[in-house]
Order: sequence, then structure tokens, then C-alpha cells
Amino acid sequence: MIHPDDRERTLAANARAEQTGEPFDEVYRVFAKDGHIVWLHSCAVLVRDAAGTPLYWHGVALDISARKRAEETLREMEDRYRELASRTFRSLGIDAGDTGADPGSRLV
Repeated sequence: MIHPDDRERTLAANARAEQTGEPFDEVYRVFAKDGHIVWLHSCAVLVRDAAGTPLYWHGVALDISARKRAEETLREMEDRYRELASRTFRSLGIDAGDTGADPGSRLV
């Protein structure tokens, strides 16, 4: 079952692909049988016969759940780094805006 937050967008993309013949290429969440969320990246094309009648979808659905977890972990780490850098600047009496430095930017 498609996650309720992704359902409308995913079904609309599916309908658009059926109508226009463009490939279906979407990232969305589904519920596994045990109830946990699985992130999928699905790419497919609708194969039609010579008369244009739809025959079947030809494509692949990849489980990208691990990638999504890694992206979320990275976002959380970046947020923590920015907060720590900002606190450090403040504790030293430095306003990052005055120095032109961005506490969240990478040091080179």
C-alpha cells in the first residue's frame, strides 16, 4: 500500500505516464507486510501493441530505504554541526555575520 502522503502524487504520475507515454519515474513510500515503511524508486514504461493498446508495464522498483536513512542521518549531523559551530562562535564573542564566515560552511 502506498503511503498516504505519497499516494496522490504517485497515482497522478502513473496516470500521466499512461496517458502521455512518458516513463514513470517516482520515489515514494509503501508499507511492507509487517507495517514498516519502505522507500521505493520505480522506473517503468508502459509497453503497448501496434494499435496502442497497453499490454504491460516494463520496469524496476528499487528499495532505497537505506539511502533515505543515510540522507536523514546526514541532515541531522549537519544540523548538529551548524548548531555547535554557532554556539562556539557565540561563546567566543564572534558574530559569524561580522566575519563573513558561515558556521555551517565547510572549512577548506
